[in-house]
Amino acid sequence: MPRGEVTATYGGRGGGAELAARGVLSAGYLRSGQARVLLAALLSVAEGAEADVDVDADADAETRADTDVDAAARVRREWSRFHLYN
Repeated sequence: MPRGEVTATYGGRGGGAELAARGVLSAGYLRSGQARVLLAALLSVAEGAEADVDVDADADAETRADTDVDAAARVRREWSRFHLYN
């Protein structure tokens, strides 16, 4: 895409509007390579958040799933901080 922002305007199965409703983050004006670098940085932040959570080695699957949800929530919070075109 040479220029312009990626938006969630079209509907239908698998459309941008459906993806946005399911929590997919838009790359905005970032090109694909830039978006990948940003995603890698945000995932490293989420991994750090996951390491901060004190989870027993014997924790059940539900607790691990909660940790994954917390990490995903942190990525969502941090996304706008690093996304230059919001």
